[in-house]
Amino acid sequence: MLDAIPKICNQLIELIKARRLGQRQLFSDHIEPIFQQLTDIHEDYQSGVAEIVALIEDYTVQPTTIHDTIIYKKHQLEHIRQLVFDLNKACLLSPYSQSVPRSPGNPRNVKEAAFEFAQTIHLYFRFTTGDMPPPFPAITWYTGLTGLIELLLKGEIERNGCLEGANDVVRRLPEEWRAVTSAYARVRAMCYKPA
Repeated sequence: MLDAIPKICNQLIELIKARRLGQRQLFSDHIEPIFQQLTDIHEDYQSGVAEIVALIEDYTVQPTTIHDTIIYKKHQLEHIRQLVFDLNKACLLSPYSQSVPRSPGNPRNVKEAAFEFAQTIHLYFRFTTGDMPPPFPAITWYTGLTGLIELLLKGEIERNGCLEGANDVVRRLPEEWRAVTSAYARVRAMCYKPA
């Protein structure tokens, strides 16, 4: 299902550019299909990250094997990097980019709510690692895990430290997903509230 990410990025860019759609059409044509696909992607992310954590926990598995597994997964998603960059650019260029950050979670209208939804998805794809060592400030999930394994391979961290970092990803993935589902619920409520 990860192959749906490019389609979602393109749909989000179109959503941000949408100007004259009615509220319910905006929801049914853009928001709902994006969210349904993203739900499957989130499940794939969770299972992929859980697979990596299981490999790290298994001390009989060599770090090089773990690294190769992550690199394989990362290469599967390589084509998505440019799309996430394009989505970031669309978010920054949107007229709503100045108004939404004023009060996240409290959009004033449907367009702001739709933009907030797009932003939370962008942040979901661009997992920001606050407590991982440099050079990993704003990266994808698999890039963060790759960095941890590379530190393990170089002997710069112990396996337990690598496992702690990987478990942090496991903990944070649902938190990022909650932000997406909350933004989805807000835009849905605004699209279907009585006039």
